[in-house]
Amino acid sequence: MKAFNAVLIALMTVLMLAACAQSATQVTTTVDDRPRIAFELPEGTSANGYQVVIDGIEYGDMSQYLAGTRSASAVRVITGRHVVEVWYNGQRKLSREIFLSEGDTRILKVTP
Repeated sequence: MKAFNAVLIALMTVLMLAACAQSATQVTTTVDDRPRIAFELPEGTSANGYQVVIDGIEYGDMSQYLAGTRSASAVRVITGRHVVEVWYNGQRKLSREIFLSEGDTRILKVTP
C-alpha cells in the first residue's frame, strides 16, 4: 500500500510539473482597416510619370498604386476628407475631394 501511495504521489507530482511547464499562449491579430485609395488608367496607358499627391503630400509614382495589378498597393490614409491630385509633366490630370470611412477602398479613374 505504501508503494502504491508513493507511486501515486510521484505520478501526481509529475503531472503537476508538466502542467506548469505548459505556458499560456495568446494570438493577437491586428486589422488595418484604414481607408485606401487606388487608381485606374485606360487600357494600354502607362502609369509611369504620373505623380500622386494627397493633401499636399507627394506619394510618388502612380504605377505603384494601380488597382487590379499584382504589385499594386493602395495608398492608405486616415478616415476623413482628402484632396487627391494626379500630375503628369507639370499638368494636373485629376483633382478630387473625397471623404473616406474606415474600410473604404476608392478607385479613382485618371484620364490621360
